[in-house]
Amino acid sequence: MRTSTALRQAGVSRVLEVGDLGYADAVAGFDLAVEFAPDVVVDAQSPTDVASVVVGGRRATARVGAGSTWDQVLAATTPRPHRAG
Repeated sequence: MRTSTALRQAGVSRVLEVGDLGYADAVAGFDLAVEFAPDVVVDAQSPTDVASVVVGGRRATARVGAGSTWDQVLAATTPRPHRAG
């Protein structure tokens, strides 16, 4: 299964591939001397998107937007214990 398909099936709201509208903006950086062109980009819209990628992926790199705090990142990416119901 393709990575982009798996991410979409996991419920990630914005999965972008090369050529998709918004891809160039999602990979744009501040250092224009470095080209960054991954095959798939998750343009996370919520903590749930971040958690879906981090928990569902075998290996992933995350870029966290300006203004985010570590508390928000950890809350979105830390697995929660299952409670017996």
